[in-house]
Formats: sequence, C-alpha cells, structure tokens
Amino acid sequence: MSTPPTEVPSRRKDERFKEIGAPCEWPELYRPGGYHPVHLGDTFSNGRYRVFRKLGDGSYATVWLAVDNIKTQYVALKIMMAKKSSASANVELTISNRLEAMAPDYPSSKHVMMSLDTFEHDGPNGKHRCFIYEPMGSTVTSMVEKLPWDPPRTFRSPSPHYPKWMAKRILKHALTGLDFLHKNGIVHGDFQPGNLLFSIRGDLNSVDESKLQQNKANITEPIERLDGQIDKWAPKYLVISESLHQYADLTANLEIKISDFGAAFWVHDPPESTLSPVALRAPELIFKEGFDSSIDI
Repeated sequence: MSTPPTEVPSRRKDERFKEIGAPCEWPELYRPGGYHPVHLGDTFSNGRYRVFRKLGDGSYATVWLAVDNIKTQYVALKIMMAKKSSASANVELTISNRLEAMAPDYPSSKHVMMSLDTFEHDGPNGKHRCFIYEPMGSTVTSMVEKLPWDPPRTFRSPSPHYPKWMAKRILKHALTGLDFLHKNGIVHGDFQPGNLLFSIRGDLNSVDESKLQQNKANITEPIERLDGQIDKWAPKYLVISESLHQYADLTANLEIKISDFGAAFWVHDPPESTLSPVALRAPELIFKEGFDSSIDI
C-alpha cells in the first residue's frame, strides 16, 4: 500500500512520477491538499457539470470547459486546491459573494468576472471549492501571439504587440473593472495581463460540442509512478490546456474582464505577502512596506 504524499517534493529523488515532458501542471501537486484529479467526462455537483476540455491551470486551481446539464450551456469550472479551499477564511468566496451583491449598482462590474455558481467537491485529496464562470477567450498575455493579423512591428518593438486602438480599449476596461473592485474595498493582489480575459464573440452555446472537444493530441500518455505502484491521488493522465482564443471577440466591440481572485484581499485586512510576480511588484512590496489597493496600480 502506497503512502500518501503530504508535502510537495523539493528534490528530484522525492518525486513519485516518471518525467512526462508535456506543458502541464506538475503531477507532484496531485496529493492530499493539492489539485483534484480530473478526467475528461467527469461530472460535478451531482452530475450537473460535465467537463470535456481543459482551459488552464494556475498556482491554486485548474480550469475546465464544461456543460451545464441543467441550463444546457457551456461554463468554465474552476477547481481550487483542497488546501486552499479548506482554509478557515475562504477569502475568495467571500469576495465573490460581495462582488455579486454589489454588481447591480455598478455598471463597471461588467468588466469583472462574476461567479455563476459555487459548491464543494469531495475528492481523494480533500474538499475542493469550485467556482462556475462564463467561458472566456484567451488572456491578454497570450492573445497577442494569436492575433489573426500581424500588427506592424518597429525596431523598438520587434515582438508582437496589440494595435493602439486595441491596447487603449484593453486598458480602459481593465481600469474600469479595477475601479469597481477598489470602490468595494477589494484589492486584486495579482493585477496583470495574465488575469485579464477577452470575452467570447457571439454565442458560444451555438457551437456544437464536437468542435470544442479537447484535442486528443493534447492528452498525455498515462502517467506512471517510479515505484510502479498505483497512485490514488493523481489522474491517470494529464491534459494540456487549450484556450478558446479562436472564439475571442477582437472587433471594436471587444470586452475585457478581470479574473482570478485567488490572491485578492480586503483593503482593511491585507495579508503578510502577495502572489504578484517579482517583475510586476509595486515598490512597497519589494521593500516590504505596508501596502493597500495602490499595489494594483
């Protein structure tokens, strides 16, 4: 009988699995308190949501495209790590509830992702808080690499970049959404292009599920333990993320929404530290000074 891994390995000799070599989440994070093992076709919330494509993964969660069998529509299912979900103060949940309550009073709330449903899911690694959101296109970070046209480049800007009109619109919507958060005492804590999403063009629900299915080429071979034992905490295979960038609205009607509140906090109750990438940290974070909502700016 295999022993449950209680901590993330810090050295290669502690790792359980053979090298996979695919751009996926680290399989060692499938452990008690970690990610929930998901297989395509799995259902959640008493069979209401069925996953059929992976949209992404992050520090605390994996995100999947699913079918809502009750409302017959597509949704994005975010499954938090068990350890993150079981924290005594589930800040993300309380913030989500606050945003939903205040949204009707703020037109600017349309630029912030709102949870459509939330529930807990029991799995081999613990209880996982799950959030349901509307499906979105790619992030602002990655969409620039997938633009259907090639913006002119200059000597000063040899890498892909957004045309000026699009960059201005992205910034306007991002700051409008941020204003909504700050007026309600909420600091995002990890405000960056990777957490800004393009809205979907038209009605995604009109697209047949067969066209949205996960590409089988982006499903890894079965993952294997180095000791040959069967692992109870990890999935049988991993799934490479496939964004919905081809369905993003890139017209003059494009809309940007702020996502991922895993690092968010109440301005009156800041944490000891934040998850902001070092290159994007505000000076007060770098010098370990007191901080507030200004770190988002």
